[in-house]
Amino acid sequence: MLEVGSGTGAFAARMTKEIGCEVIATDSSAAMVSASRSRGMAAILADVRELPFREESFDAVVAAWMLYHVSPLNQALDEIVRVLRPSGRLVAITNGRDHLSELWRAVETEHGEPAFSVENGAAILQAHFSCVEQHDVATCAIFESRATAAAYLRSLAQGHLVERLPQSGWPLLARGATTVFVAGGAM
Repeated sequence: MLEVGSGTGAFAARMTKEIGCEVIATDSSAAMVSASRSRGMAAILADVRELPFREESFDAVVAAWMLYHVSPLNQALDEIVRVLRPSGRLVAITNGRDHLSELWRAVETEHGEPAFSVENGAAILQAHFSCVEQHDVATCAIFESRATAAAYLRSLAQGHLVERLPQSGWPLLARGATTVFVAGGAM
């Protein structure tokens, strides 16, 4: 399995432990590659738009909450198709425009739709794969305090919105809009 945009390697490590598969983690951040390696993962500094692997190298590629950061997205998907075996699958997880809408309403701003989202992900993937399944997942986040919500906003580079957080009304329950796409059969 190849994980693109692996971050700290938590998911890759879990897959190695729970299902015993061989996982290679990639990320475009040297700090994230280092974090993955500290978990004992095989990790490589790589850009999903230019993967350093032979054609048909992997049975599965996982892209968890990262494709909406990639531009041009079609270049990344072409690379994923290239490194997948003919029977391989892409598992891509993303959020939609209504993700955590209660939090965005609390700071009086629109969240907007990610570039690769619940709403448009299937159509984007269908340009690269003959079979695309969409599995919507009901999630929620509980922001226990204003400080917790502020830390989350800062982690998204939205620190400028912290001052808009209300002083009262905590904890805040925010419903998620998340989808897991499973795609296979290269076009």
